[in-house]
Amino acid sequence: MKSDSHILVVDDEPPNLLILEDLLGECYVVHTLNNGKEALDYLTASGPADLVLLDVMMPEMDGFEACRRIKATPYLRDIPVLFLTSLAGEADEAQGLSLGAEDFIHKPFSRAIVLARVRSHLELALARRRLRDRNAELEELVEERTRDLLHEKHLVISGQESARNQLLHSEKLAAIGQLAAGVAHEINNPIAFVTSNLNTLAHYVDKLVTLADTWEPVDLTREATNKPTDLQLARVEADLEFLKEDMGELLRESMDGLKRVRRIVQDLLEFSHVGEAEWQEVDFDACLDSTLNLVRNELKYRVTVEQEYGSPPLVPCIPAQINQVILNLLMNAAQSIEDKGRITIRSGSDDREAWFEVQDSGHGMSEGTQRQIFEPFFTTKPVGKGTGLGLSLSYGIVSGHGGRIEVQSAENRGSTFRVCLPLVRAAINTQST
Repeated sequence: MKSDSHILVVDDEPPNLLILEDLLGECYVVHTLNNGKEALDYLTASGPADLVLLDVMMPEMDGFEACRRIKATPYLRDIPVLFLTSLAGEADEAQGLSLGAEDFIHKPFSRAIVLARVRSHLELALARRRLRDRNAELEELVEERTRDLLHEKHLVISGQESARNQLLHSEKLAAIGQLAAGVAHEINNPIAFVTSNLNTLAHYVDKLVTLADTWEPVDLTREATNKPTDLQLARVEADLEFLKEDMGELLRESMDGLKRVRRIVQDLLEFSHVGEAEWQEVDFDACLDSTLNLVRNELKYRVTVEQEYGSPPLVPCIPAQINQVILNLLMNAAQSIEDKGRITIRSGSDDREAWFEVQDSGHGMSEGTQRQIFEPFFTTKPVGKGTGLGLSLSYGIVSGHGGRIEVQSAENRGSTFRVCLPLVRAAINTQST
């Protein structure tokens, strides 16, 4: 069976070309040329051959020079070159081998030797090509595996960094919660005695106003003179009518302010839930209200808040963690509204789970952004305005409770985040975050 191997035979003697073409043509594709320059031109124009049989002594360019140039050309240097020569000196063979030739075939030609050496060097060349290709495949495989390992290493490092930052964030939240609880307890004491003092003061003011009203008729029964009495002068100077009206209003406003401060302190205590890392039955609506009161300052003047509560049943959860999720969602909703807008807070339930959701009229998100929002450190906020951990932590908390967070959003159409938790505690170990 004839091989598709391409052999180039170069010799300036036509009888030699005919003999070799006849010998090799039965097994291989053979092309004949007359000198080294023609061989170089042919290889340059037609591409590499599988093997070159090259006569040493030729006009215009001998075999040695042609071999040197073939081996100096990068895309030709791997072609096996066998010299055809009638020279028998060791110096000639040494020179040919030093130029990169693989072997010598001596004239006159022996059919068996020519076929054996041609076949041997073609097989060696094929083996070298296969080895080179295999090495290239192995190098590519090693590079690919190295890239995979580097990527895996990067993921591990990123995961460790994420876990470390979440731990630090968790510790910071715990510290802030303890601080908030301590501050709240300290504020409660002065609130209590100021409230008591205001109640007493209001009682005293009522007595003084009653006394003044009682004195006035007594003074008017005195003998009328054109000169005003001391009491009348004092009433005019003090503007008693204004004082009676304004003192009551001031006391009412002060008491109302203290009630608001007490409510904020109570909400802060409920939000922090210091020392309450255990699961409890929690009212979603109460959690929403208390957390909403803490972010009123962020929302007032530019955000209208609508509350549509469905009174879901009590839900088993860790309250401090769920409050943190609510806080993150409310803050994100507020920050997505650039000028003025609306936030709607809803709650509800079905047979299996309870839910709450925060809907905003902000700038919304693209599909690409939605796919990344729960990744640690991903944020669309300017540098220095966000850590990219809020939604990641919230996702971890909700997942740890056996629940899920659903997102609906479109660019320039706002976003809705819904948190769903099972009504029966999931058999999952929840870590504090």
